[in-house]
Amino acid sequence: MTLSPVCILAGGVGTRLVEETEVKPKPMVEIGGRPILWHIMKYYANHQLSDFVIALGYKGDHIKKFMVDYCELGADVTVHLGNGQVELHDGPRDDWTVQLIDTGQETQTGGRILRLAPYLGGETFMLTWGDGVADVDLRALLDFHRSHGKLATLTAVRPPVFDNPTTRGLFDDRTGVFWAVDTFALPVTRPLEDVADVSDDEFAEGQLMGGSLVAAWHPWLDEAKFNAYVGEVQAMPIEVIASCHSPAIRGDRIGAAFDVLRTLPSSAPWTPFKQADLEMWLAAMAGGPPPA
Repeated sequence: MTLSPVCILAGGVGTRLVEETEVKPKPMVEIGGRPILWHIMKYYANHQLSDFVIALGYKGDHIKKFMVDYCELGADVTVHLGNGQVELHDGPRDDWTVQLIDTGQETQTGGRILRLAPYLGGETFMLTWGDGVADVDLRALLDFHRSHGKLATLTAVRPPVFDNPTTRGLFDDRTGVFWAVDTFALPVTRPLEDVADVSDDEFAEGQLMGGSLVAAWHPWLDEAKFNAYVGEVQAMPIEVIASCHSPAIRGDRIGAAFDVLRTLPSSAPWTPFKQADLEMWLAAMAGGPPPA
């Protein structure tokens, strides 16, 4: 494929991996002992796309150092300490050309792309983010792009159908009632009129299961941003949470419900129900005891 250099946006802060990105940019977080950025470039190079222009920003010096040292770190070397000469021995090398462009610390996506424009030569180019590891068929993608004649083609993942676990609700400041749609769903195994009839452990476990069910995409949440928004919702003077899928929540249980909600981003992915689980729920809805 003959194209302009592949653009990689690598200047963002990367708040979703804050434990790692406090000390390095997200593209330098390792998978299998290699930076995410390396995996992306390898994939493009395997499709004969080996010219890259990388937009730097947050902690961009880490990426510069990696690229400058890349040949020496990946090869056998002889170091002549007397004169400081470093001799690289023959071996497999990646025949890449990499331009590293500082596009600013706070620059947004469009601004970074604009600052890369002088390096693109006015031809069709591919662009991805510094965490954009994927298995897209690049040849088919290019053929599709050229077939429709439009300005751009965007590749995306189709997400599952979901409801946002915090914004699906309406707060009535006259009564103090938060009318939740799917938020705070609480699966139970018997008919209940009030959340006070549920034990603390059953409440916490059920709330976590309910949150996982209505927001199956929860493992991909930006935990810091999600919890900040949960805090904004909790700061409202809520006296009762009324949900379509839960008994009314009052008193101390309101705070407990928000505490569970905050654990969603770090909780395990949802596991589909088995037949025994479905039979248990059917028995509960019918008002009978759960099966043994």
